[in-house]
Amino acid sequence: MDKYFKPESCREQGTLYQLKNLVNRRNVSKNVSSNYHAASEFIDLVTDCHVIAACLEYCGMGNLESQCKKIPTALHLADSTVKRRVLRHLVGEIVDTFFLNAITINVDRIEDPASDMDVAPIAQDDAVYNYATNFTKLGLLRKVAVNATRYGDGNRMLRHWKYAMLVYHQGHKIKYRLESFLLLAGVNALLTPRQKHQVIHNRFINLRGGEGHNLDGDYVMELLNRYAKSRIKLLGPNHNETCVERIGKTMMFCHEIQDKLEQQISVAPLSRKHTPQSLHHDRNTIIQQLKNSCVFQLIPGRSHQTFSMENVDIFSNVDVQEVHKWLNQKKREYSFGKNAF
Repeated sequence: MDKYFKPESCREQGTLYQLKNLVNRRNVSKNVSSNYHAASEFIDLVTDCHVIAACLEYCGMGNLESQCKKIPTALHLADSTVKRRVLRHLVGEIVDTFFLNAITINVDRIEDPASDMDVAPIAQDDAVYNYATNFTKLGLLRKVAVNATRYGDGNRMLRHWKYAMLVYHQGHKIKYRLESFLLLAGVNALLTPRQKHQVIHNRFINLRGGEGHNLDGDYVMELLNRYAKSRIKLLGPNHNETCVERIGKTMMFCHEIQDKLEQQISVAPLSRKHTPQSLHHDRNTIIQQLKNSCVFQLIPGRSHQTFSMENVDIFSNVDVQEVHKWLNQKKREYSFGKNAF
């Protein structure tokens, strides 16, 4: 949102703010903290639409109902194994064409600063195309983090933090950048094998049970803090340190008693299911706008006025020497006994 959501781009087709106005998402604003869920749902929707638009462009399809020209004619006669292999090959080509066009070269350049001088930068004079592909890359990184949390995949989350550290470095989010470093340094050097296993696989909490219902540990802590504050407010002016400590120690126990009591007297539990609003119209509207704007066609000389300096890749402008200088400084600090946690 900081990088791609700018009100001055409201007339530039295919930009995030223009798409927000197109589907009339009035609850989405640049101040994400005012309505985080609205912003996150909008980002996920636009990311999905970009991926679909890229697939339509690569497959030569005018819309979702068109025939895909990349699929062999007699594929419907093949077995499921062959169909799966063809699908994965097609998806791999789409990813390589639009979303891994330069990211591999830039990541290799960052990992090995000695090779920075040997790698020729990729020149691509189409800032509109760069905007669309770079936004999609960041949107997919977010979806990786969300799905890794939802399914409790600690190893995938750890891989995500490697990219997140670069994103935070570019956005000058120094505290989040340090958090990324401490996590990666901890599991690779600072922690014992037992602590490493705990940090990787004990980052999620499931309050409901079942697959795909995990939450971040810090998010659950915020929920518990909110619940504890609501209990303390009931004390009014009579609260003191002893009462607050008692509430903290018995909070979950009292909550379980309340749930069991409600079950025994047949009180209907709070519903955790919400009827999702259909996104069919908004999705088709955004996809059609992206198709009409030809954002995934490489047309040299184009640019959005607001984003005229958009690079070919999200990590193209990372200063390799600066990153390694910071990393070496932190490694020296913690190798000399600085307390990491």
